[in-house]
Amino acid sequence: MTRRADALRERWKRTSLAREWRVPEDWGCPATETLPQLLVERRDVTEVMEELGRHRARIGVGIAEALADLFALFDSCSWLATPGCEHQRRYVAAYADAWADESLGYSPAISCVDPATGLATFPHFSRRLEEMYDDAARPLDKNTVLAAITTDAVGRSVPAHERAALLGEKAQETFEPLGGLSTLAHGTLLAVFVSGPETMARLHELVTWIRESSDGRSPIRASIEPLPCRREQLAGLLEPFR
Repeated sequence: MTRRADALRERWKRTSLAREWRVPEDWGCPATETLPQLLVERRDVTEVMEELGRHRARIGVGIAEALADLFALFDSCSWLATPGCEHQRRYVAAYADAWADESLGYSPAISCVDPATGLATFPHFSRRLEEMYDDAARPLDKNTVLAAITTDAVGRSVPAHERAALLGEKAQETFEPLGGLSTLAHGTLLAVFVSGPETMARLHELVTWIRESSDGRSPIRASIEPLPCRREQLAGLLEPFR
């Protein structure tokens, strides 16, 4: 990427994050690397716009947030920002159509839920946490915690896909009745819930089940961290599991 393209990318990202983009770690993708170089060369970017729209839909970005990001790009590129620029209309159409097609191609159960485990996908899990901080009607409970449990040893005698399904089913039984949210990220089960006697008892039962289901040789590691008070600190807590 040339210096001009790199500068455009940084302006675009900075502008988008200052507006409606919720999760900074989700912003970058192959299209955000390709688009700036093509734009500084004044080349047609319709196909890359479609690629970007599809990617935004796949990671669960809503259309309002996705369009705000696109307009941040327009405002960051001098020739695209020209009033009446005919390219804007074409690029918005390509981007929005690709976002819509990708969204329609995935039912909510598939786009937000990992089919292997039945748990939330990590991008959906992350965005749900972000929304907890934004919900003024339901302030974040000060006792909300993130539990992380290593699970790579669960059910070594059964195939990997069956282990994932078993773990997902058990995690749903444990946390969903109490309003918890869980995901499996790189062999670590993550769960967010309000800490209390009942939830901690259920967590203990889950860890016991994991230990009894393992091969007996691999250690089971578990940790519990309170969710940070400020949304800006959430990224650091989740970074090890991305």
